[in-house]
Amino acid sequence: MYNVSVLQYRNQRTPMSETMTRGEHLAWCKQRAILEMDHYNDPSKGIISLMSDLKKHPETNSETLISLCTMMLMTGKIKTRQQAVNFINGFN
Repeated sequence: MYNVSVLQYRNQRTPMSETMTRGEHLAWCKQRAILEMDHYNDPSKGIISLMSDLKKHPETNSETLISLCTMMLMTGKIKTRQQAVNFINGFN
């Protein structure tokens, strides 16, 4: 049915978000977003995952970033897996 590692990763909360650096948290967000996108075979799921996870760390919880993600989805700028991966990996 599901790959065990996929389920474990999908259900994982931000580990020690208080002690993670911004960079560590962002890398975790990106990895999880791509995993979600691939699991559902839907680029929008990856962006939605990214938006959700960015809110879980004080240094990545930005309304501007969330608005950017929302605009990209609503305007249809991200339609393919590659476009989503490029967008997700473009965060730094």
